[in-house]
This record gives sequence, C-alpha cells and structure tokens, in this order.
Amino acid sequence: MITLDLPGMKPDDVAIELHEGRLTISGERQAEKAEPGETFHRLERPCGKFRRTFSLGPDVDSENVEAQYSDGVLRVTVAKSAKAQPRRINIKS
Repeated sequence: MITLDLPGMKPDDVAIELHEGRLTISGERQAEKAEPGETFHRLERPCGKFRRTFSLGPDVDSENVEAQYSDGVLRVTVAKSAKAQPRRINIKS
C-alpha cells in the first residue's frame, strides 16, 4: 500500500498511472486565494504541480489496483500477480 497526504485536494485533481511496474501519482494543488480585504500570514500547504513515481517490480497485477481518498489521505493498494507454481510432469513409457 502507498499513502500520500494530499489535504485540500479533490480526487479529480490527482492522476494515477501504472506502467511497466512503475506507479506514478501526479497532480496540481491550486494556490489558496484570500478573500477581498484578507491577507495570509503563512501558508502551510505548498501549491503547484507534483509527481511521485514508485517502482513496484514486474510481478504487479495491473488489473487489481485500487485507490481511495478520504480525509486528505490517498491510499493506493496494488496486488501482486499470482506466481507460477511448479507442477510435476508425468513421464509416459
């Protein structure tokens, strides 16, 4: 599981891609705008574009990826594909 803190963002502002065993999460956080007559003394959330890439390896099941966003936290769950199990081969005589 991969988790990212993305407070104040909407799920539509985030893109998740899986390609050749690499999971990329990208998006853009817009700058907060002050109301007329207000000024910010400090902003704790960075704004702008972001992109993170995680190497997951070749045994990832690309059809079994789920993402959930709740309370400013994105959770991405990626299942591994079933490994090939050795099997016994009968010898005919």
